[in-house]
Amino acid sequence: MSIDLKPAQVLSFTEHFGAVQEVGFGFGWEVAKEDPLVVVNGVMLDKQKRIVEGAHDLSFVESERVQHDASAEETSTCDLLEFALDFQQIPPDVETLVFVANIVYADLTEHFGRIGNAYIRLVHKDSGREQMRFVCNNKSEGKTVMVLMRLMRDEQDWKIQALGQGRGSRLARLRIALSKIGVFLLIILLVVNAIKFNATHFCLSAVILIVLICSSIYWERAYIRSAVKTFSREAPQPKTLY
Repeated sequence: MSIDLKPAQVLSFTEHFGAVQEVGFGFGWEVAKEDPLVVVNGVMLDKQKRIVEGAHDLSFVESERVQHDASAEETSTCDLLEFALDFQQIPPDVETLVFVANIVYADLTEHFGRIGNAYIRLVHKDSGREQMRFVCNNKSEGKTVMVLMRLMRDEQDWKIQALGQGRGSRLARLRIALSKIGVFLLIILLVVNAIKFNATHFCLSAVILIVLICSSIYWERAYIRSAVKTFSREAPQPKTLY
């Protein structure tokens, strides 16, 4: 029987799931016609709550998009992202692993407040049987990042705490404003260059384009870092031990 975890509740992996080495996770929501592009990152923190770089750059896990039949009903709720976690691969200096979902290249119309019935669930790696589910009921209007849950090292065991906290709207607005300015300047330079070719204007256009591409990568990392750092300062205390 699957465990229904509530916000801030904590449970022990060993006590409820046995001495598992590898588990699978599924993250999903109510399917819509135009689903945003979402990824899940597992950000590691040491004892001092400092971010530890993971195997996949900032993230320790790498989520994969689940392909569904195009004829699936719009109102159906199903896993849209999947990722695996191998406890033996977690570095010994890591005390906390925070799962963070973020909407990639989000504009002001894309946020978790528009995603219905979002959830994260734990599944048995071999059988695929659901062992735990947490429904993110927290209101996330205007938030482009959501802290889903965290794993906390407890000597030889790990404990999992449900969270579902939306964050990251101010950085999204700043990124969008700067991107619009960059695109506007790029268009002006391209128009001027089309009227009369100028090597300086051409080089400047290329530089702006490269900056826009590189900055988009930086902003996605900045969202995640900001959300995790803020969360580490304001992390809720466990309400109950399940």
